Amino acid sequence: MMSVTTGGSKNLYEKEGVHGATIEEILYPITHGTLYFCGMEVLPTFVAWSTFQAGDDGRKKYLEEIALRMKSVESEAPMEKHSF
Repeated sequence: MMSVTTGGSKNLYEKEGVHGATIEEILYPITHGTLYFCGMEVLPTFVAWSTFQAGDDGRKKYLEEIALRMKSVESEAPMEKHSF
């Protein structure tokens, strides 16, 4: 599982957003081009959106969310592989 933070809010990481792609599409070269290529099973990415603007309470919430997710990471289903 990759854990990433962004400088922008989630709506910026949509097809219609400023980046023109979802976070999954942006990370595709890493998740599939590197991790899957090396034989790893890749779990869905944990994203903490707009952490700079989140404030202390928002960042604390992200820490709680990832801590909760890590408790069940062993049973989490991997992302679907794409054939090349």
